[in-house]
Formats: sequence, structure tokens, C-alpha cells
Amino acid sequence: MKVVGNVTAAPKGDKPTLNKQIKHNENGEWGVVGDNQIGDTVEFRTITKVPNTSGYTKYDYIIHDTMSAGLTSNVKTSADITIKVNDATVLPAEYYTVTANGNSFSVQVDILKVIQDGKLAHDNELYTYYTGVLNADAKVYDEGKQDNVAYLEYSNNPNVDTDKGKTPEKKVYDWTFKMGINKVNKNGGQLTGAKFALSKNSTLKVADMNCNDEGIPAVTTGLIGMVKLSDGQYRVAVDGDTNVVYVVDAGNPVIKGLDDAIDYYLYETKAPAGYNLMSEPVHFVISASYAADGSNYTSVTVTVGAAAASDTLGANVVNKSGSTLPETGGIGTTIFYVLGSLLVVGAGVVLITRKRMGKSEN
Repeated sequence: MKVVGNVTAAPKGDKPTLNKQIKHNENGEWGVVGDNQIGDTVEFRTITKVPNTSGYTKYDYIIHDTMSAGLTSNVKTSADITIKVNDATVLPAEYYTVTANGNSFSVQVDILKVIQDGKLAHDNELYTYYTGVLNADAKVYDEGKQDNVAYLEYSNNPNVDTDKGKTPEKKVYDWTFKMGINKVNKNGGQLTGAKFALSKNSTLKVADMNCNDEGIPAVTTGLIGMVKLSDGQYRVAVDGDTNVVYVVDAGNPVIKGLDDAIDYYLYETKAPAGYNLMSEPVHFVISASYAADGSNYTSVTVTVGAAAASDTLGANVVNKSGSTLPETGGIGTTIFYVLGSLLVVGAGVVLITRKRMGKSEN
């Protein structure tokens, strides 16, 4: 008969827990759902609770995380995450190890040593922060969404090192959207030949973009780069794209990879033949509401200018034909003002000359 020393086991039911959250970029709140523009950095965190580890001489505490294909994990080394005890004190990197494998990674925390060094206690919480990027493969509403799943692997038997438990998997979701531009005349007839640039800036001037005859801007400051996927299909560009364009061709193009609750502006850089260039940008905002768990949407609409919200996620953009003066402040009106002034001055000179000639004849 073999006698072993007394072992104090962790209280039954005292197990670590994990919660998973995504940061909503517009309001800064943490929850189960977020939405972004393609190319945005997305912030994530897990919240894990520390159990009673008395009786253990070895304790595994490993956070596992996997991002779906539409997200690119930024976690490669320990330097790519931050852990805070009770969301306050930063835990030094010497207490944890990061192992990355493509779009997945794990974080193993040396819980026993952290507790031994007085930096952590039973029932404390570890907030682990990290990021990913919404990439070019992101699913676009209404084709789907991205997810990020995490769970915690932990020791659950102080007598057997290989006995492990696992928390339930927790998921959060990230969405991105699209917008259609239907170019029409005043009667609703389809127009082609126009070009539009996209921006988050409401104060740009088309004249400052120095566009060529095809409406292609030479100055792209403040414009959102895009990639043409096929005729009428565009997505927001990401770092590394080499075929970036700054205008879409109308007809009826669709721009994919847009955020909600963001003020977007469409600037017409070329009008259809026989029509006038629009003097003001088209303003639109996408709005989204979600189910409680974030896995589906309950409403997605777009508001264009002062019009009522619509669930078509598109806008009829009207061009008018006929003769109009160039936009106020442009060189066109200046020419008219100068010519008008010269005509007035010239008429005055002629009148004075005639009067003098009449006097000399008398």
C-alpha cells in the first residue's frame, strides 16, 4: 500500500470561465457584434476568470482563438497582445507565451507563478486584448459575416496533469455592407458614362482633384481607394492591392465593404454626355441593427440625403441636362463676371468718346 501526502483539490464547480467581445468602432462599446469598412483594424478581447488553484503543482491555463477567413489575425508574438489584471494592471509578458498558427493563436498564462509573485489572485479576471484586420475576403451583407471564436483550456485535476477541461466556445461577429449607385435622368431613365469618387470628407472640391477628360482624379487626397472586381462590382481597397482605382463607372455599380453609421459622400467627377456635372456630393449613411447574439441582422437600411431610409441599399442619382453656369466659385463664373465688367467699361468709354466728338464738332 502506497501512502501519498494530503492533496487539497479545487472546490467543485470552481472552474475558470471565458467571455469573448468585439469593440464596436463607432461608439467604443464592447459586445458580441461589430461592423467595419474593409481594411479596418478590428479590436477583440477575452475576459477569463482565475479559479482556485490550491493543490496544484502544475496548472495549464490556455486561451485559444481563431478568426474566420474574412479576418486576418495580427497576433504573431507576445508583443501583439496585452493582458490586464482586472482590466487595470498590465501583466508583464514574462508570465505568458503566445503560439501563432496562421489565423489562430493560443496564449498560455503561467497562472501559478503569477499568483506566487503576488500579481494575481483567485477570482481575479484577465482581460486579453488583440486585433485583426477585416480583409479583402470578407463576406459582405447580405452574403454573410465574419466570426471570431475563443475558448479556454484548463487543468481540472490536481492529481493528474493531463486531465483538462474546456470552457464553452464563445463567438463574436463582424459585418460589412455595400451600396449601389443607380445613375438616372430626371425621368428615371438609366444613364451611363458618369464617374463617381467616394470619400468620408464632405468638403472636397472636384475642381481640386484635377480630373482628366475621363473623370480620373490626379489628386486623390481624401478619397477612398477601390478595386474593380468585375463590371459594376467594386470593393474597398486594402493594403497590398496594386490595381487601386478612385472612381466607379455608373450605370448601376455596387461598392462593397462599407461600414454603417459612417457619413459617406459620392463626388461626380464626370457627367454623362449631354448632362451637367453635379455641383454637390451625394451623402449617404448605412444603418444596421442586429439580433441579440450578433449572428444575424434585424434591419439594414440606407439614408440618402434628406430622403427616407430604404432597405434597398442603393440610391438613384439624378443628372440634369440643359445649359447651366459652372459651379459658384469655379473659373467659369469668374470668366463671365470679368467679361461683363469689360463690356460695361467698354460701353462707358464709347459713350464718353461720342460726347467729346460732338462737342468738338460744335
